[in-house]
Amino acid sequence: MLRRSVPLFLVVLVLVALVVAACGGGGGAAPQPQGDANAGGQAWAMSCASCHGANAEGSIGPKLAGTPLPFDTVKNTVRNGRGAGMPKFSADQVSDADIANIYAWLKSK
Repeated sequence: MLRRSVPLFLVVLVLVALVVAACGGGGGAAPQPQGDANAGGQAWAMSCASCHGANAEGSIGPKLAGTPLPFDTVKNTVRNGRGAGMPKFSADQVSDADIANIYAWLKSK
């Protein structure tokens, strides 16, 4: 039986890719911000609850409690709105820190 060996450079390449992936490198998703869930709950009550419900259970807007959405998607939706239902909010209206806190609160639900 003929046996072919895997070239060493290919083995090294695969090992390097595994190490980079394990360390969080390699162009994957951006790190999630470290928001304050308690502050996020307060910001939510003032900014979002009227459409998404007091506990993010959904109302006029969709349920967001425990959202699987990445932070960047949530931030982009807050900044740019979505269709006729979700208005856009400037950084003067809802700061980046508020969005990070709200996101932490949503993830804690």
